[in-house]
Amino acid sequence: SCGRGGSRYRAENLPPPEVPATVQPETVEPQAPPPLAPAQTTLPLRAELRYALFKGENGLNVGKVLQTWQRDGDAYTLTSIAEATGVFSLFFSGQHVQVSKGKIVAAGLQPETFSMQRGSAEKRDAARFDWGGGTLHLDSEGRESTAKLAPGVLDMLSFTYQFAFSLPESGDIRIELTNGRKLEIYRYRIVAEENLETPLGSLKTVHLTKLHNPGEEGTEIWLGMDYHYLPVKIRQIDKKGDSAEQVITEIRYE
Repeated sequence: SCGRGGSRYRAENLPPPEVPATVQPETVEPQAPPPLAPAQTTLPLRAELRYALFKGENGLNVGKVLQTWQRDGDAYTLTSIAEATGVFSLFFSGQHVQVSKGKIVAAGLQPETFSMQRGSAEKRDAARFDWGGGTLHLDSEGRESTAKLAPGVLDMLSFTYQFAFSLPESGDIRIELTNGRKLEIYRYRIVAEENLETPLGSLKTVHLTKLHNPGEEGTEIWLGMDYHYLPVKIRQIDKKGDSAEQVITEIRYE
């Protein structure tokens, strides 16, 4: 029997513990980190934006612009078609077409291809984003070149829709953009929140402007705060100081 002192077997009478055989550690293959979830957005699967196109200080209505946003899972397609209307179509034939296709990632839009056709088929610029190889392939009217592709690079079209995924913050925004011909660094500054008069009524907007020197091309963008921060007005200023504006006239969601 056992008393309170414990087992009657003394420790020295126990058999020696078995020594386990040496186990070779398993080779663990390095695992790639799981992909980050796509950025959250309130944008619907499809949106259609129509604009009136104005030219010059007097604001002549010279054309129209149709932009479409399409989402399929984590893939997106953006299209912009601008064309002259009325008497101006006699002088400016053809369409100005931009197409951006890519993926929706944690940081927002990540383009894979971008193309811009200016009227005739010969006037075409394109960009292919090789994210795995870190190379941007450019093709401007048959002249090919490459540039280093850093995270966050966008094309001229996807840039204006990026704010639907990443809301603008105060201060300056540094962004690398391509138009299919070149890759450049741009800086934009948030001017203010403004009420903008449009054919849709008075819209609450965030006004951004591209920082540029005199004699350089300029861009201003107004983002609709109640319309997913989509662009509701874009003003382009050329090197001569002449301006062109596209102003929203209709927004449809599906």
